[in-house]
Amino acid sequence: MQTLLSGTNRNYLPSNWSQLSQVMNGSSGSYPALATQVTTLVNANAVLSPAQVATLSPAQQAQLAAARQNPALLQATARTALSNSSDRFTSLQQLISAIGSAADQKASLDLNARIAAEQGMLQNESTKVQVLHQVVEADERARAQRLREQAILDQGSLRRLPPMGL
Repeated sequence: MQTLLSGTNRNYLPSNWSQLSQVMNGSSGSYPALATQVTTLVNANAVLSPAQVATLSPAQQAQLAAARQNPALLQATARTALSNSSDRFTSLQQLISAIGSAADQKASLDLNARIAAEQGMLQNESTKVQVLHQVVEADERARAQRLREQAILDQGSLRRLPPMGL
């Protein structure tokens, strides 16, 4: 009974900031498929061409890269979680279906315990996806704050700006 779902990948999302940073930067690290997906999404979501980006200052290029990474990371983790959750649902259904063919009470109890463990792991994955979202959201807010401060530094006090007319 313990080998029914032995091929299931349960650790498909980064578990710490270092791993998450590697994924965001497109380096293979421990999660090469996710890093590749982030890089692909950054490129797919981009509006500015590489030539247009090259005309920006290095600071602006860095800000643009950070602005592109956060939504791509959210897209990639959400898509990966959806795919894995769907696969895990199928696996749970397989375990539930096997209960009827259990040869004895011990086998049935083993299956029920395995189902409960799988449900706990699915809940843990859901929590991990939520926390990953919060981490990316916090990073995006910090980036936006840096942009506001950079604008003030570039322009001086906002109170000195001329009033905007229609």
